[in-house]
Amino acid sequence: IIPHIADAFVETVRRSAIRLGFFPEASSAAGGIVACTGSKGCKYAASDTKGHAVALFKHLHGRFPELTSPLNIHFTGCPHSCAQHYCGDIGFVGAKLGDGSEGYHMVVGGGMDHEQGIAPEILKGVRATEVNATVDKLLSAYVASRQGNETFHQWSRRHAVGQLQEKLSA
Repeated sequence: IIPHIADAFVETVRRSAIRLGFFPEASSAAGGIVACTGSKGCKYAASDTKGHAVALFKHLHGRFPELTSPLNIHFTGCPHSCAQHYCGDIGFVGAKLGDGSEGYHMVVGGGMDHEQGIAPEILKGVRATEVNATVDKLLSAYVASRQGNETFHQWSRRHAVGQLQEKLSA
């Protein structure tokens, strides 16, 4: 959000933002991505959360146009959970994998306000390079099997952890 831009300059600022690599509009799939500072700015973080969040945002931009309600996807770099991974629809908590590479443990089905809940962990050790494909699989499963106007949150809570894991291993 860039405040205090005169109407006459909005389109110029929009074009400039696009040239810099920003997206002035966000899709339902990508508009709710948040990340903590990550390993580039925090000594506790195990992963480059900001970099991986931006990569996922770019990957999801324009994908899944059939999603009508926003998703909250949270990337946090460590168990301190500055980005509150446990309360997002999809959450990632940074982890160093056995080979020293960056990765995440994935949680699904958290919520806030009237949808309060802590998301259960469904995958451990997702390579950072596999985050985009993993989210694609999960969102594809949701789109294919949702019931009526069921939100992702409702859909994920309707499934047990094992069922969600099966959808990701298919």
